[in-house]
Amino acid sequence: MLCGSFWGGRFGDAVCPAKTAAGSSPWERGDWRQGTHCPGSTRGELTAGKVFLTVGLAFQLRCWSRADHSSCSVGLAFPFKDHSKMSTVFVSGPTGCIGAATVVHLLENGVDNVVGFSRREDFSRIPREYHDRIRFCAGDITNPEQVMAAIVESAPTAIIHLAAYQTPDCQARPMEGLDVNVLGTVNMFRAARQLGDSLERFVYASSAAVYGPRSLYAGDSVTAGSAYLPPNLYGYWKVAGEGVAQAFHAETGVPTVSLRLATTYGPGRDLGLTSAPTTAIKAAVLGQRYRLPYHGREHFHFVEDVGAGFSLSAIDPFDGYDALNLRGRTVETQVFLEVLQKACRDAGIAGFDIAVEDDATTMPFVCDLDAQ
Repeated sequence: MLCGSFWGGRFGDAVCPAKTAAGSSPWERGDWRQGTHCPGSTRGELTAGKVFLTVGLAFQLRCWSRADHSSCSVGLAFPFKDHSKMSTVFVSGPTGCIGAATVVHLLENGVDNVVGFSRREDFSRIPREYHDRIRFCAGDITNPEQVMAAIVESAPTAIIHLAAYQTPDCQARPMEGLDVNVLGTVNMFRAARQLGDSLERFVYASSAAVYGPRSLYAGDSVTAGSAYLPPNLYGYWKVAGEGVAQAFHAETGVPTVSLRLATTYGPGRDLGLTSAPTTAIKAAVLGQRYRLPYHGREHFHFVEDVGAGFSLSAIDPFDGYDALNLRGRTVETQVFLEVLQKACRDAGIAGFDIAVEDDATTMPFVCDLDAQ
């Protein structure tokens, strides 16, 4: 299982030997209040952070000790390297919950500066201590001229491409989804070609949506070599992105990684079909009624673990091309609800009404991801 940097350095006091002083968490300091997207009082927002943490601990997400980075694996079986040459990383989509977690992990692990490419400048999910090491370039990935100018001017050592439409937007506005998720990805890779040998890595955010329902795969786990059987347009477009990534590597020789992930939960996760577990956590904290729209077995990643996965895919030693699954934890929806209910009780939160919708659909995405 991938181990997230925040468990080791910020939130890991209960389980991690790399302890920090009490109150150092940005949630407890109140730095990321907007990132929790919990309306209402500060108390509600900070309590939400504590519940996120408690749920993460209950899922037994292993602590990543900063003293032993080599134990952190997303499937790249290489030791942690000297990052002294990794000066600038270009990140598309740096303002979302995964983007912000990725940016922070990069800056905490040897990267001097990050260039963020986004339609708007937004530091709300990034602790203030890192703001002077981040430069935003305003632009849209569907505009090839803007993408080209931003990447060539920035001259990054590595690129992490996160910007994308999520499943509901792709289904509701398929032509826009095609422009963003496919043509936008092509624009990123075309611009990256202009960097020549100075580019050391390209990391593409793929998805477990490239796979079909779990019932189509035999065995105890779904490996990175399992068949493409996407259930929707979003999945097919992620397959297309992986194809572009592989072609880019074949043409340029730049080491390239496509990283597949499933349900991300944690502060700021408010978009996409699988944002439902995060919405359930927030609703419980605020005493609101909420019904999960699906049921079944689901593969969970805490957001800071996802950020660590993308960051390490960009800065750990690697050569060639590979598509990798980000490890996590698969549990039944009912187990998730039981964990959430216990976390709320332990935090002194009462009056919540969280359950599965009576006519809930079956979870459409795969689970039991294995990095091998």
